[in-house]
Amino acid sequence: METRTFSLIAKTSSWETVSTYAFASIGSRGSNAKICTPNGLGGFEQTLTVQEGDVIDYIVRQTVKKAEISLSLGFSGGDPIAAAEQFREWCAQYVDSGSFRTTLRISYMKSDRYVDVVVKKYSPQQMKNGVVTATLTLQPITLFYSSDDTQIILSITTADRAYPYGYPRAYGGGDYGTSNVIVNTFMKKIPLIVTFHGHITNPEASLFQNGSAYSTIRFQGLDLVSGCSIRVDAVNGTVTFIDASGNETDYYNEIDKTNDTFLSARPGTSTITPNLDQSDTTKPSVDVRIVKYGI
Repeated sequence: METRTFSLIAKTSSWETVSTYAFASIGSRGSNAKICTPNGLGGFEQTLTVQEGDVIDYIVRQTVKKAEISLSLGFSGGDPIAAAEQFREWCAQYVDSGSFRTTLRISYMKSDRYVDVVVKKYSPQQMKNGVVTATLTLQPITLFYSSDDTQIILSITTADRAYPYGYPRAYGGGDYGTSNVIVNTFMKKIPLIVTFHGHITNPEASLFQNGSAYSTIRFQGLDLVSGCSIRVDAVNGTVTFIDASGNETDYYNEIDKTNDTFLSARPGTSTITPNLDQSDTTKPSVDVRIVKYGI
């Protein structure tokens, strides 16, 4: 019988994995913590602001409240006290939410679910019968999302360009066909991560629904040269310039504040269109990461 497995993953703001702590399964060997009782997985509660009427009540605001996740841990085998301390040190190293994102991964039946969390409390107890027990409390800061997130790459298509392998991405140029379609099946807007790759003059991208633009990001008066990129990350709330050597600079103040700062796709089907120059031979492109949130 297949059991659920759990891991905590520390990532940078650019989603690069720095470290992973894999919890051991009950009955397995090793010094890593074993999860005995997971609580609060997948739970949610809606917070409603209601305007009451004589016949019909109207929902003014609807928010999905994230339920705390509580994990009962057990450290055994080898030196349980040292193992409990090593886990505390792991948490302390990556607990700064300003520098890292901590993600809980739950694997079951060959599929993964993720939720970004903050370690709220870690309470180890005295060792008893060779086991150190502890309670780990996590505060979700996102809804659960799946691992099969989508990345759309919008580029200028040329007749002599070929892709011999199947990529989990969509390539487009000109009118983009259907490759710039974003489908949001969730009941709320979902944040997008949009990255411009130069050369692009005055980088810009807009979201459309039913033929009308409803959200636009723009860098007015900026010439993004070839080899450099700008990442507009609505998930982390950051705008970052990446030079040709990979060095990152905060560009939050450079985005045109007369438009939107970030892009979030409405429920339903949207399209995204950037301002790529068809005559540019430097192969500019824009990629969009879409995370599939759910409850």
